[in-house]
Amino acid sequence: MNIKTCLKKKGLQIEVSSLGVWNSVDISFINSDGMEDETQFDVMFAGTKAGNEELAALYKDFCKENHFPTNTVQSVTIVKSART
Repeated sequence: MNIKTCLKKKGLQIEVSSLGVWNSVDISFINSDGMEDETQFDVMFAGTKAGNEELAALYKDFCKENHFPTNTVQSVTIVKSART
């Protein structure tokens, strides 16, 4: 699955007690070696349309740079959040 499909099917997982403007989001995916891997991005307003689009664009660029497929996303999880 890509980011958008994963969010639609599984939803955004949240591991914090409250959400702020800035969020650190872990993306769990299967790398080119077939192993589960993880990367993290900081985005504004994760879970909103604009935040999810930014996250998808960042992940797409990450995959391109590292020669990973973009359709192996397993989960999308907010792991940290801050107001500023």
